[in-house]
Amino acid sequence: MQPFHENVKIEGLDFLKQDTPHRHPIQLLTRAYAIYLIQGSFVLGEKVFDFCLSQCLHIRVANDIIPAIENESKRTQYKTYIDVGAHTGDTLLPVADLFNTCVAIEPDPRNLTLLKEMMQNLKNCTIVDCALSDSEGQMPLFMEERTDQSSLYRKGPDRRLVKVDTLDNLVHKFDLKPPFLVKIDVQGGEYHVLSGGPKTLMNQITVLSEFWPYGLSQSGINPLHLIDMMTEKGFTVFNLSGRAIGREKLVRFIELGNENPAISTDLIFRNF
Repeated sequence: MQPFHENVKIEGLDFLKQDTPHRHPIQLLTRAYAIYLIQGSFVLGEKVFDFCLSQCLHIRVANDIIPAIENESKRTQYKTYIDVGAHTGDTLLPVADLFNTCVAIEPDPRNLTLLKEMMQNLKNCTIVDCALSDSEGQMPLFMEERTDQSSLYRKGPDRRLVKVDTLDNLVHKFDLKPPFLVKIDVQGGEYHVLSGGPKTLMNQITVLSEFWPYGLSQSGINPLHLIDMMTEKGFTVFNLSGRAIGREKLVRFIELGNENPAISTDLIFRNF
């Protein structure tokens, strides 16, 4: 199967500078590039480059012009971008101009202050102070020393009750319009987030999700159940270069992830 977009080659990336600790630039930038490509931006956006330069990154890109999809007439323009686990806006900021509406979901109070500062001049962005799961109410958020590691499902020394809502409730409350592009990075809670959005997942939607077998297991979910749930709903699984991934490779990846908690990746789920 041909990739639904062409891969972007990035080389020579260093770690982010000291004031944004622990965030790995390869992960951040490949997500930003993938969103540009999914949205069908043929010219690499200046916002991505500005962001990279602001973080003192060294980047070499294979081509300046990137054919996101071979047939331009078939490109899908996503109206709404939902960032679940927005952290400080490090993925949202470079891509916000691509969408009519952006919603940033972030429950960790340590991240919210900086997120609000980063988003204050973006008129199309709304910040929601909550976590997403498969039910609404309150849950303890376990806050690790690293602010990108907080989770509803991992135990830690510090915890705080936070509001929890569902993806379907969020879409209804803000009257969000499809097609949707949803990014999820919630430290193993991805299955619960998607389980809370059955109506939303019936729309034309692409999900860019972290896939961390160990974290999913910590949340009480067999990682393969996430794959099965999405494929049963009509989604195809891709890697960030747009190539479909078969079940056998995913099973092997899960086996490796169960052996090594450090193993994770990002997957794209598309239902059209």
